[in-house]
Amino acid sequence: MKERNEHQTFKADEIPSREISDPAVLSNDPLVSVIIVTYNHEPYIAEAIEGTLMQKTNFPYEVLIGEDDSSDGTREICKEYAAKHPDRIRLFLNDRKNVIYIGGQPTGRWNFINLLKNSKGKYIALCEGDDYWTDRYKLQKQVDFLENNPEYVVCSHLAENFHQDNTRKSYIFPHQSTKKETYTFEDFLYRNHINTCSVVYRWQFDKTPLPEWFSDHFTGDYSLHLLHAYQGHVKVLPEVMAKRRIHSKGIMSGSRGKYRVWRIKDRISFMHNINEYSNYGYDQIIRNLITNYQQSLINALLDENNEHDSKRIYNEIKHIMDFKPKCKYLFHLYFPDLFSASKRIYNQTRKTLDYTSEGYKLRFFR
Repeated sequence: MKERNEHQTFKADEIPSREISDPAVLSNDPLVSVIIVTYNHEPYIAEAIEGTLMQKTNFPYEVLIGEDDSSDGTREICKEYAAKHPDRIRLFLNDRKNVIYIGGQPTGRWNFINLLKNSKGKYIALCEGDDYWTDRYKLQKQVDFLENNPEYVVCSHLAENFHQDNTRKSYIFPHQSTKKETYTFEDFLYRNHINTCSVVYRWQFDKTPLPEWFSDHFTGDYSLHLLHAYQGHVKVLPEVMAKRRIHSKGIMSGSRGKYRVWRIKDRISFMHNINEYSNYGYDQIIRNLITNYQQSLINALLDENNEHDSKRIYNEIKHIMDFKPKCKYLFHLYFPDLFSASKRIYNQTRKTLDYTSEGYKLRFFR
């Protein structure tokens, strides 16, 4: 077993990963690179790794694990697996000094980009360290589809989203109310339709770099979905082949509360970047979406008692706002206590309905 830093380029202030792998037994030409980004996943990481190792394929694949210097026992578990499976696993041990902060929050973005740069496969599959795969033929099915359908650049599948604390019912994603088998770039502009743990990309950035703004926005997986969907179709196989774990320490746990305003502003900035990237071919759709996000922003600002900025943005966009969001905003502005009470009732109703089609239609307070 050797430690090596080959094929990596870094900025002057970055500390290179230590790659632990054995080139003598690794495949030199894997068809698929499986990427696992992990940090403080001690209770879950073994299940994630086992799901990748159990795959039955007629092609070689590699598993790249990026361990972000966890404070629990995650790193030790990853080392044990790398030692037991040197023919499959390439382990990258990172330094916290490389962590990219987005919106003031530490992220795994540097870790993720580093793994993408080091991957060798024609296809790239993702599985975060707190999720796991459940079907041993998952990779084979997805690669078979992509090999036989060159017009598709992403192959995904259904996944079960479950709450670790069992406080809410599990549900299948994509939701039944929005589920299709083929999605387009335009579909993904409106919302994300696939889980990270379900994705296999026909990798489009082996010769051209990712956009510079890829490190600036919070949702790295959604960014990749859109960037690939711009190049071709996205397939969703109608089988449940993975589980996404929802828990209090997950990266999405900060999406509400004090980060809500920042997240909406980030999405607006992201949409501007996507508009430029797609050469303004979807300009009207994206401009309408930006207006919708601005409508969400004015209410989020009111929640933070920032009436000044909220009114300023409202006055900028009120001439293009529809009747319903105008009513929502004015209700929120002039009757804040009644609005808050109504919103609490909505949230309780939404919890009981979970992600059924009926629950999905309750959109007034979103």
